[in-house]
Amino acid sequence: MEYLVSVLMPVYNGMPLIKASIESLIYQTYKNWECIIVDDGSNDGTSEYLDSLDDHRFVVHHFKRNKGRPLARQKTLELAKGDFIAM
Repeated sequence: MEYLVSVLMPVYNGMPLIKASIESLIYQTYKNWECIIVDDGSNDGTSEYLDSLDDHRFVVHHFKRNKGRPLARQKTLELAKGDFIAM
């Protein structure tokens, strides 16, 4: 049995670094993961990029306005379904 790993990514105005983070995750050898991304009201193109992801392992949630890192991180925890959590 392979455990599900939930990778948590709160992000605010993360372009272009979010692309590198996502690519790094995709190239991992362990494949049983989900990536929970909470966009914390970004206004730099991050939201549009996240909406273009077509891998079902990415779960994207958007805040309409910036609520701050603690609330974004809490939301990633609420959405996570994995046996293990990675930040």
